[in-house]
Amino acid sequence: MASQQIGVGDSSGTEVRELTPEEKEEEKKKRKRAFNAPKRIQKIEQIIEKNEQKIAEIDDEMMKVGNDVGKLTDMSQKREKLSAEVEELMEEWAELEVLVEELNE
Repeated sequence: MASQQIGVGDSSGTEVRELTPEEKEEEKKKRKRAFNAPKRIQKIEQIIEKNEQKIAEIDDEMMKVGNDVGKLTDMSQKREKLSAEVEELMEEWAELEVLVEELNE
């Protein structure tokens, strides 16, 4: 099994150092995550789309409810929860895109 190494230095004389076991494990996890990224991105897109549809439905319901503060509060909390989840998923999506791009360089 070939050991992983990192080249450090200029093009005329490159120093090579061994990766620590922790760095090797981190690199392995990073590659696995990048490999699985396209499937995860597709899943994230589906979840975001579904949550955005639910948010739109809640918005419509809130307009119909009118002044019922109890119902509006419940709906508002559901909407906020869905919006927060969408935001987290978008951040994960962006991280995956960067990871894939880095490993493809």
